[in-house]
Amino acid sequence: MDHIHVINQLLERCREYKTPLVLMFVDYEKAFDSIEIDAVLQAIHCQGIADDYVALIQELNSSCSTDITLFYRPLHIPVARGVKQGDTISPKLFNAGLEDIFRKLNWSSGININGERLNHLCFTDTIAIMGETIEEVKEMLRELNQESARVGLRMNRSKIKWMKNH
Repeated sequence: MDHIHVINQLLERCREYKTPLVLMFVDYEKAFDSIEIDAVLQAIHCQGIADDYVALIQELNSSCSTDITLFYRPLHIPVARGVKQGDTISPKLFNAGLEDIFRKLNWSSGININGERLNHLCFTDTIAIMGETIEEVKEMLRELNQESARVGLRMNRSKIKWMKNH
């Protein structure tokens, strides 16, 4: 809700002060299933989570499997990627992985707000990228796509939407 409020305020202020604004909304394909668990573990370690907790999360997410019966035939399927769907900690692990991506990007562009640059907002598996020009936002999207691919995340190109004022 806070991020939606921020975007509403941003739209109003840009309209009021007649400043350019470009917003691009990026959605990831099967985000929770795709992110590499090793990248998540490295991210939470770099963010200062105690090694004991990192080891526990690694143990909880390694050697996972699922069993299904298909046409009366049992199948055992190992799960090697992603975070567990439905686990209460999974959204936080996913967000830690995303935070690590944005720390590596180190963008200097975006919308200037009192000397600070606002360039993205995260809505679980959807990212709102913002800038002053379409070219600036396209470059940010390209960089985000490269960093995301390194941890196994793919953008859902059919769901990418953008808008601009003026």
